[in-house]
Amino acid sequence: AFFIEPSTGQALSTTDPDYYGIEALWNSQNYWVNMQQSESSGLQHMSFDLTDSSRWEFVFPDTRGHKQLQPVPRDELEVRPEDKVSDIVCSWVSKITLTPQEFETRCPRGVRAIMHSKAKTEIFAEYVNENGVVRRETFYSDEELRNVTRVVETFAHRKDKLLSRTRVTNGEEKELYAPGHPNHLRKHTFARASGTTPARRHMEFYHESRPDSLVELIDTGLQIVAKYEGRPDSLTVREVTYVERGAEAKKKDKGLRRNQNIKEFFSRDYAKPASEDFAHINFMCDSVVVTYHKEDDRISATTREFEKPSEPGVKTVTREMVHSYKMSAEPDQLSELNAVFQLVMKLEERSCLAVEQLEKEIVTILADIQKANTDPTLEISFYDILRNDEAKKRRAEKELKTREEKIKMEKNSRDYLAPYLVHIKTPDAITAADALAIREQCLKDLKERLIEKAQIIQEALDEEQANLQKKQQAYRAINKATLRVKDEEEFTAFCKQTIFKIRILEKRLEQHKEEAPQRYIKLEQTL
Repeated sequence: AFFIEPSTGQALSTTDPDYYGIEALWNSQNYWVNMQQSESSGLQHMSFDLTDSSRWEFVFPDTRGHKQLQPVPRDELEVRPEDKVSDIVCSWVSKITLTPQEFETRCPRGVRAIMHSKAKTEIFAEYVNENGVVRRETFYSDEELRNVTRVVETFAHRKDKLLSRTRVTNGEEKELYAPGHPNHLRKHTFARASGTTPARRHMEFYHESRPDSLVELIDTGLQIVAKYEGRPDSLTVREVTYVERGAEAKKKDKGLRRNQNIKEFFSRDYAKPASEDFAHINFMCDSVVVTYHKEDDRISATTREFEKPSEPGVKTVTREMVHSYKMSAEPDQLSELNAVFQLVMKLEERSCLAVEQLEKEIVTILADIQKANTDPTLEISFYDILRNDEAKKRRAEKELKTREEKIKMEKNSRDYLAPYLVHIKTPDAITAADALAIREQCLKDLKERLIEKAQIIQEALDEEQANLQKKQQAYRAINKATLRVKDEEEFTAFCKQTIFKIRILEKRLEQHKEEAPQRYIKLEQTL
């Protein structure tokens, strides 16, 4: 046996000196009042023999009795009829009944506020707020709770997977996302510009889920730093530096940024020699600087600077266009330099394309964040019958289908000869002549109805075929030189739609011709 301290949740011994006495004990079978006097030594000499009535007085008689305070076997937890000596008094409190909606609300109106020193905590029930906030913690700089310094909001059931948002009065904002974001965003931090410090945006991603293995993205307006992890090309960092331009230049270029240079860093690939393994490459407007990894026994690395040809389309360099630094005195072969230059040019094309995609993704992420904050959408469980509109719609459709089937059954159960029996004076005792006349009239009406239906289908079919033929003749009369692509697409779509309708009508007409004799024979046999 042991004690569980309610204030801390810790398990303590029954002889712990912090306890001075025990008022009573109870379990699922009985209630015992402690008759022992509390001593200064606490519980050191306390007896837990529940069968000793001089120390523990029971309230309800129990034929089993427990000699010591010890765990009860699971098979003895249920009270058997022969052990139930007396009935415990029933509670005078009425049974609590809560609907699922009341249970989720948890408190009046689903909102609860707790005041602290220089802080306030607001707890909301799920789905009470349209933006999904379930908890808001507001921190103040004064005891009067006037000057807000920081606000922390916790969200639930957000479709954009937003978990929490922290806003600081200095303009810093931080958002955390759960796995499942469309762009695999994990964390988004934004700090507004302050004095000489430019605005800074920092994004972290679940790189395991991204095809480009992007881990971090830092954007300061004039520089973008992208960090990667576990890429097959060993790329670890890509830095993009932009040209600082005025407002007029930005407006002229529709807000697009112009990069000045791109620098890429690579991790060591031990399958290659260090002198052939790129450490970092700096792509500039008129040149490219390539730095290789250092050998283990070297203090400096091999570098090559290639001047880009002034003529477009030229993919070779001369020796005068290459400035190299090597640890060895061996001169570089021109063919080797051209091979490296062509590889570097391919890497530059890939980098420019990656940077362009990165810029577009930043714009997309920011647009998605703004849209989610302006018009938040909450996810609703399939099993939530209170809020799931789709489930309500399916339930309503099911009920409607059931009603329609019931009406159909009632309609089928009606006497279809009732309109013909109206003119008979004694419907319960009709003559043979009346019965024969009713039979002939029923068959005649069915035959006319079947013929009328076939004529309706045939008229619709003739109309669609005439429309198609008219459209084709008008198309052939058009001069192909002046024909627009839009007109051709509209003609093709019209032909497809009309041919589809013609096939459906032909199929219905054929099916009607097959079923009409069968319906006539069936009615004749029934009559």
